[in-house]
Amino acid sequence: ESAEVPPRGGAIILARLRSEGGQEEGGWRSHYETLKKKIRLSKPDQFEHENIEKFYEHIVTSLDDLISSNEYDHSLSEVILSNISSGCFVGGVFKVEICLMLIKVKAAVRVVKFMTPENADIHMTQESLDIKTILKTL
Repeated sequence: ESAEVPPRGGAIILARLRSEGGQEEGGWRSHYETLKKKIRLSKPDQFEHENIEKFYEHIVTSLDDLISSNEYDHSLSEVILSNISSGCFVGGVFKVEICLMLIKVKAAVRVVKFMTPENADIHMTQESLDIKTILKTL
């Protein structure tokens, strides 16, 4: 059997898979699912003092891999914001801002659900609701 062709950005991911002992052939799907699972399970309260920067550092490589390979699902933005909201006990303005952003993201995710990944990325970026922009504003 021939090796599966890596997706866009695949060279970087292929190097990371090799360094982590991952499979090259047929391993893309499981690799992406592993990255998505890592993101879904990550919460700020897993880090000392609910450190948002440490939380970001923990998921940024996974986000970069998914985005560069065009495998990022914008519903993950919803999960990330929900995890920040539920996994961070800082109240006040920060909590309100997270909740307001989550409302915007939920509405936008419903809109992009039936778009091509490229059009979904464009729409989310134009609305400043792409995950990188969101996390930078926190």
